[in-house]
Amino acid sequence: MSQRTWTIPESYSLQCVQFFIYFISSLLLTFCIVKERQHAAGIATSASQHAELVEKINQLNILRESNATLRSESESNRQKTKQLEQQLRQVQADIDPVKAELRTAKADLEAKSLQVKLFRDESERWKSRNTELLQKVNIL
Repeated sequence: MSQRTWTIPESYSLQCVQFFIYFISSLLLTFCIVKERQHAAGIATSASQHAELVEKINQLNILRESNATLRSESESNRQKTKQLEQQLRQVQADIDPVKAELRTAKADLEAKSLQVKLFRDESERWKSRNTELLQKVNIL
């Protein structure tokens, strides 16, 4: 700030000079207060920005840790899935021959059941024929 020299005309009264000095000092005081408030606001803004940044950093650290945990769990689950798929393929390979045998056994059972039914039907026809013949013989 540059220094100015003020000259006061002699015609001004002492009261006027005192008022002028009071006014100038009030102006300087107001200017200093405004500057101090601006400085304090800047510090407060910086402090709040710092607090926000610290909070964001904490949140990012939590997210990073969470991400690492999730990646680890994902890899573990992927390996478990591979293992279970391999076991499933093995079980299916073990079951496939048993299924084929079961289909063959069912087909054999159906064929034999049909054969038994045919034999029973034929046996019934022979019984009927036998009864018919016996009745004819008894009639004669």
